[in-house]
Amino acid sequence: MKKTFLVAALLLGIFASPLRAGLLEDVLSFDGRDNVLEDNSRGLLHDLDQDGDLSSGDVVTGLIRIDRRNSPTPTPSMDDRKQLIIAYSFEVEDVASIDNTPFSSITYVPASSGTGLDIKSLLGDTHEPAGFVDWAKVSLAVMERTFAADDSANNPVSNTVTAGADLIDDVLGDGSGYTLDVLGGFDDADDFYHQLITGSPGIDISDIRDATGAATLGTQSGGFSVLYDNLGAARVFRQVSATSVINNAVTQHDLGLEGGLLLGNNEANWGFADKANIRLNVVPEPATWVLVLMAGCVGLMRGTRRRSLADRDR
Repeated sequence: MKKTFLVAALLLGIFASPLRAGLLEDVLSFDGRDNVLEDNSRGLLHDLDQDGDLSSGDVVTGLIRIDRRNSPTPTPSMDDRKQLIIAYSFEVEDVASIDNTPFSSITYVPASSGTGLDIKSLLGDTHEPAGFVDWAKVSLAVMERTFAADDSANNPVSNTVTAGADLIDDVLGDGSGYTLDVLGGFDDADDFYHQLITGSPGIDISDIRDATGAATLGTQSGGFSVLYDNLGAARVFRQVSATSVINNAVTQHDLGLEGGLLLGNNEANWGFADKANIRLNVVPEPATWVLVLMAGCVGLMRGTRRRSLADRDR
């Protein structure tokens, strides 16, 4: 019986503990409830065809810095030594007016390698997982880093004054210092990323850039599949709800982006800041707990049998 309980204890110790200790593991809960992560973000619109409009083929790149986990249990903001960020790159697929409304809808696809702004190019070879081949589907990457000393400059995504291009270069220029946790993107037919923006069809970039101060341009939303993760084989992504801002449909995805407000300003590079939530749900793989339960049951059964034999011999 002692051996059986020892096996059960070992299994519990192995499978109940994080497989890869890190910032993302610390932030997430693994109890089956959705985690909602609040962000502070910076982005940059690349007008690749230089037509002055937001149009097909243009690319939006940026960084989302997670400030705290809002749900299931609120946590304090992360300190200045830790940085959990999501780097993203989306290529404009279509800009279309919506009948009888002041809105235009923008839909996106992963940025193509020909732009040089795709996720693989932005992250560089230091983040290429062995054997991963689905880069053409990837639109965002979750990375983490812990610095040796407190320094507010290590959290530039929270600084909405920093220009988008400088910010992205500063963070991704030393990509070797980051641990890659998750690659997500468009793997299934229902994956999406899009937003609604106020204004006339075509959305003239110059008009937005010349606006005084910050102006609300619209909301954004998205749903993605997880294509790669570094959390271990015993961690499984369960789907969470993601709401389409175009048709208000609620769909299920591995990773959801919701509630974003896109705020533009008058920087020369057409930078923008937004606030949004990232929703994801990671749980232990069911087979893990089956093994633990079986080991525990065997131990209980063996203990009960030995007690019964002892009672009979009295």
